[in-house]
Formats: sequence, C-alpha cells, structure tokens
Amino acid sequence: MIELEKFESRFSKFLTEELQKKGDAYYVNQNELIQRLIQATVKGTYVQVITFNYTDYKNRSHLKIHGKISNSIFGISENDNDNILAHRFTKPKRWRLNEAFQPLYEFLRFRVNNIVFYGTSLNDLDFDHYYWLIKEFCNARIFFCFTEYDENFPQKEIHDDMVENLISKIFKTNFQHLVDIGKVNFREIPKL
Repeated sequence: MIELEKFESRFSKFLTEELQKKGDAYYVNQNELIQRLIQATVKGTYVQVITFNYTDYKNRSHLKIHGKISNSIFGISENDNDNILAHRFTKPKRWRLNEAFQPLYEFLRFRVNNIVFYGTSLNDLDFDHYYWLIKEFCNARIFFCFTEYDENFPQKEIHDDMVENLISKIFKTNFQHLVDIGKVNFREIPKL
C-alpha cells in the first residue's frame, strides 16, 4: 500500500503540473466537450457529471469517483479477486475511504438518469463502477460516445466491440435488442 500511495502521489503531482501548463485553455476545452456531449445525447436537460477523471469541472455539478487531482485513487476491480487481501486494493474500497467520498445515490438523488460515457476505456478494471452506474442508476438511456481522432485508425468498430463486451456482462439479453429499443445508443462527437 505504501508503494501504491507513493505512485498516486507522484501521479497527482504530474497532473497538477500538466494542468498548470494548460491553464484556462483546459477548462475552455472541457466545457466545449461537455456542451457537445449534451447536444449529441440528452439535449440540454439537467446534467451532472460522474467522472473517472481527477480534475474539477467549472460550473458543473460533478462527482469524481477516482479521487481528486491532489489525491488520486488507483486500484483493482472487486470482480474476480479471490485473494483474501485484495479488497484493500480495490477502487471502490479505496474510494469509500477517501475524504471526498460521496455515495452515488446521494449525488444522483434517484432522478431519471440517462448515462453518457465518453473517454473511458470500458475495461474490467472499472467494471464495478460501470455495472453500478448502468444497472443501478440508469433508468433511461445509455449513450456511448467516441471521437474519431485518426482516420487511419478508425475507432467506431473498436468502440462498438468494447461496448458490446461491457453490456453483455451486465445484461443477460441480446445486445442488438438493447440497441433496437433505444436503451443503448452510440454517438460520434466531433473532435475539438
């Protein structure tokens, strides 16, 4: 745990330095991206951000589930960890012990929730969070958004495969059916 905390501390210092280099431009781009995501998905409804990122969002209600820039949280998923000591290193456990911890239900307050994913890997390390967000809190539509940054390396098919893999682990129904009924949606977001 000591080595993990050292690594997190170094990572936080790196992020702080990078954010200082970017200055206000970072937040201008962040706001523009949020606006594009809203227009492509939920169209101006009330938006709260649950982020896997460590930076704050200006003028936007947000919850950072991996800690904050000064106190980042690294860890493993609770799934498929049979080691008796593994729980100490899970992201959910480390998040609960973090000073900024706020349960998802308090943040979301049981509203009608569309969930929009963008810029996350959808990998198994964060499966716990994806599962809870989708299965427990999404009572409307799920949007999976992506940006094509390199026309020589198209993301659409790779992104589709990652989404299908994730959704198939969560729902025991045909993936295409969820797309057909509008539960699962894909949106391409133009690059900034």
